[in-house]
Amino acid sequence: RNSKYNPLPNSIKSINEALMGLSKFSIEYGDWPLASVKPMGDNKQILKERIRDSFIPDFFMGNRKSWYFSNLVYAIEYFKTFPVIDRLGGTTKRSLAAKMALLCSNLTNAYFSMSNGAEFTMNPDGTSIFEGMRKGELTTLMPIYMQAFIRDFQISTTMIRKMREIEFDETEYVLLKALLIMSPSLDVASDSERAILTKETEVYAKSLLSYILVKRGVQKVGHHSVVVISLR
Repeated sequence: RNSKYNPLPNSIKSINEALMGLSKFSIEYGDWPLASVKPMGDNKQILKERIRDSFIPDFFMGNRKSWYFSNLVYAIEYFKTFPVIDRLGGTTKRSLAAKMALLCSNLTNAYFSMSNGAEFTMNPDGTSIFEGMRKGELTTLMPIYMQAFIRDFQISTTMIRKMREIEFDETEYVLLKALLIMSPSLDVASDSERAILTKETEVYAKSLLSYILVKRGVQKVGHHSVVVISLR
């Protein structure tokens, strides 16, 4: 997310296209210039500009990223780094990538935001889709978007609050993210593919629980594990 790799909206047309080739995590793109680009203006104007700009790919050239789109692409690139993925058939791989991308993106957003002291989702450049949209200000949004924004705002703040309350750390984040990649239910997977994913899931689940036990102690492991798993 801090690199110059900047996938533009509509530059990747499908899951199939995103899954092509080796993971771009192996490429050195160089650091991205993280200058603050916080929008100015009232809430309604900011929202209108976000909707408008989402349809203009050139807006995200240079020092801007379409974070919603980019985060999904980054999640799929991370997904491709796991060797076990290459043992899955094309249909299962596509289905798993589609299901885990948003889950991983949400987890990454929440952990980054919590680590940087934010109360709701914050992007690496300091912007946020919820900028100026605290509880008392949500009613200023256009009705057609109000329900979705309120839901996403509440999910974001709840996840970040839970992470902060349990002092969720980087090791737990990495292991939970791996679990998110392996664990979505798949109707299209064959029995052998389910067995492969189940085995991998068990490895990461045991590692996560063992880490929690060592760090938190026997008395806290039960409650802490429940909260961590609820972040999925």
